[in-house]
Amino acid sequence: LTCSWDKQSKDQLDSSAVAWLQFRQQLTQSFGPSPEKPDIIAGARYIADHSKTIIASSDHLNRAFQVMMEGKLARLRQINQISLVLSAVLTIMIALGVYRKITHPLQQTVKGFDRVANGDLGFQIPVHVDNEIGRMTVSFNQLSSRLRSLFNLTDRINQGTNLYDTLQFVCTEFRTFLPVEWVGVLTLNPERSRYLLERLYTEQTGTLKENDAFANDLGLPDNSLTDGTPFAVSNLADVARDQDPNSFVSRLLLDQKQSAVLLPLSNTRGSEALLVFSSSHSNAYSENHLEFLGNLAAQISHILEKTLVMEGLVVAAVEGLAKLAESRDPETGDHLVRMSLYAALLCEELAVCGPYTEQITPAYTREVFRFAPMHDIGKVGIRDDVLLKPGRLDPDERIEMERHPLIGAQVLRRCEDQMNSLGHSIFKVGIEIAECHHEKFDGSGYPQ
Repeated sequence: LTCSWDKQSKDQLDSSAVAWLQFRQQLTQSFGPSPEKPDIIAGARYIADHSKTIIASSDHLNRAFQVMMEGKLARLRQINQISLVLSAVLTIMIALGVYRKITHPLQQTVKGFDRVANGDLGFQIPVHVDNEIGRMTVSFNQLSSRLRSLFNLTDRINQGTNLYDTLQFVCTEFRTFLPVEWVGVLTLNPERSRYLLERLYTEQTGTLKENDAFANDLGLPDNSLTDGTPFAVSNLADVARDQDPNSFVSRLLLDQKQSAVLLPLSNTRGSEALLVFSSSHSNAYSENHLEFLGNLAAQISHILEKTLVMEGLVVAAVEGLAKLAESRDPETGDHLVRMSLYAALLCEELAVCGPYTEQITPAYTREVFRFAPMHDIGKVGIRDDVLLKPGRLDPDERIEMERHPLIGAQVLRRCEDQMNSLGHSIFKVGIEIAECHHEKFDGSGYPQ
């Protein structure tokens, strides 16, 4: 804003200046030719006769100045009003920006904390801003997802009855937080001489299988696992270079895995154990991944321990029921052991080739091996005079003996119903074995 003269004021100023100049010149002349003896009377008369003209010229100049200043004041008022409007608009825009960038995201975050605090684990807050609040929201969403995964894992323990299912759930659930394509549990034998691959889960084919044994020396740096913290192997090829081809690290590398992280577990069935995650990419595990696993180490140890205890209870129950059948028929004892081994061997072969490779998983083979001893559990319902008869059975006795698959299936179905009411399923394969172990492909078997 500049205070400049307008044309009207300039013209009037020039006109007034000319008028004053003429007035001065004529006034000087009216005093006469002698400066020493001026004609004061004549000068006074001139002033009296011409004062109106000079006063009028001054009034015109004054009015021109007034009009000019009033115009400038009006412009100032207009500019001030525009400035106020712009300031108000800018203030509103700043307020909206603060609300959209700060206040609203904070309100959503607070509501998210409330929902998670009330049990809505896994709740995700939309991320609309890329600032500190946005990064805080991302961290909150990660925390919420981790809490949900942890509680889901804990809930899974109440439903799972074997270590394989638990590892499968760990593998699928933890993919949100770290790269994992293979997960397994290594247990150290009491003599601390070798590790046993107790259980593994992977969706890919490989050479590693359950019950594989490896030397205690895993090829890792000394004391890398003694403090109970996770340890990452960024490149398995570097470790396997000086290892035996049958070492655990070499076998992982043979199965196309490039990096791994080992998590020591304590108090797993009273022995030391390692939970191993592996990826087909090198340098797959960062410090954040190790920190995440380290924070969950105690919970994971407890979870796997409970799973192993549940698995042990199932095995004990199966063995107890098998012993019950054995007590009725002494010849059944060795027969149970043989049938279990035969069934497991056949399963392993059928898993390698043939039409059942998709169905026969390590877990399926384990179930068959576990429940094969229960195939004759139905003999507990057969009369002693038939069951213990030394000679051949007559037709009626044969009919009575052929009832034992149905009796065994009925007994195990009652057990399964009890477990189903508790949210578990344990005896499904055992029921099929007990009911169908005398069926034949040509249809000549029994009871169906």
